[in-house]
Amino acid sequence: MIPKLSRFGRSMSDLARLFDLFETDGIALVFLDLNIDTGTSQGRLLRNVMASFAEFESDVRSDYSRAAHSYLARNGRPSSGQPPYGYRYDLDVKTFTINKPEAKIVRELFTRYLAGESVNSIARDLNRRHVRTSRDAVWSHRTLLQMIENPSYAGHRRYDGELVRATWEPLVPLETHEDAKRLRRATKLANGVPPRAGMGMYLLSGLIVCGVCGKNLHHSPEKRLSPALY
Repeated sequence: MIPKLSRFGRSMSDLARLFDLFETDGIALVFLDLNIDTGTSQGRLLRNVMASFAEFESDVRSDYSRAAHSYLARNGRPSSGQPPYGYRYDLDVKTFTINKPEAKIVRELFTRYLAGESVNSIARDLNRRHVRTSRDAVWSHRTLLQMIENPSYAGHRRYDGELVRATWEPLVPLETHEDAKRLRRATKLANGVPPRAGMGMYLLSGLIVCGVCGKNLHHSPEKRLSPALY
């Protein structure tokens, strides 16, 4: 007995495989939401029809979700999820507003980094001062580098591979953000930094970013994620 067909599966290929599996073992399925009993010929017919509708509904929702994310990005509005460190999400204006104590740390990061201080040194100092991230964690080299690369701090977000002006107030000028990114790349080239262990060089390495949050996408040889997670 299954409460809802949509919770049993939404892909026709997966549903067909499951239906065949249960039928082979002589097990009838009863979907309570649709009052369908696959132990009857009529139930099996309705099962297949409603399974097609379930997949269609899932596809429509996915289309709406993609369209909504595209609309938000195109108009410089924030997507759902936790705002970047230095901001909070304001439900009244439906955009980010500045978190002053955190914003001070963000500006300090860019100032110190452009002055020549290493990211590791800045992270150690923040941890020594007991400054915590927005997730109440200690600072790491990786976290600070992601902040340097994040255009949100310059009041921009990515859409279709380009930067668009966002609806929230920047914490640093766009020129400062671009200078920090150039310094980051120049430092890597000067140090001859190789790819991270286990991460090969690919055609689009370092060029592809998430259209929703603006973060860099990475290839992982250790595990495969479902397409919905990419």
